[in-house]
This record gives sequence, C-alpha cells and structure tokens, in this order.
Amino acid sequence: MAIGRSTSFWPTTGTITRSRTHQHYTYVQRNALKVWEHRTDFKEELLADPDVTAALSAEEIEEKFDLGYHTKHVDTIFARVFGED
Repeated sequence: MAIGRSTSFWPTTGTITRSRTHQHYTYVQRNALKVWEHRTDFKEELLADPDVTAALSAEEIEEKFDLGYHTKHVDTIFARVFGED
C-alpha cells in the first residue's frame, strides 16, 4: 500500500498527538500563505520546505497531487446523480 492513500495528508505509524497534527497544519498553512501572497505553486512550496520534506518524501508529496486518485469515482458519482444514459 502506498503512503498517501489515506485520508490524512501525513503518513502515520500510530496515534497522532494533537501537537503533531497542529505542527503539520502549521506547515501547510505557512505554505498556503506564501502561495496566496506571492502567487506561487503550492506543490513547489511544499517540496522546497525542509520541514515538509523531513516528514514526506518528494514522491509522497507528488502522490498528494495526483488528480486521477481524487477523481477516480467521478463517472460513478455522475451516473448516480444524473442516471445512466
């Protein structure tokens, strides 16, 4: 099983403490703010952040941005909502 296919952005090896989760949230928010203020690319900011890359490999970060994974059930959802043709 590939890391990154869970509901969490961060891979875990057990129970996540509240402080660890808060720290990861801080990393994401810090980079999101850079994107907002400087119109940069979010994935590139994450890949350049040493705190993020200490927790996730470049491959794991890339997996989070795989649109195919996030849209794999679109046809099924549309069929349920709009009916089969």
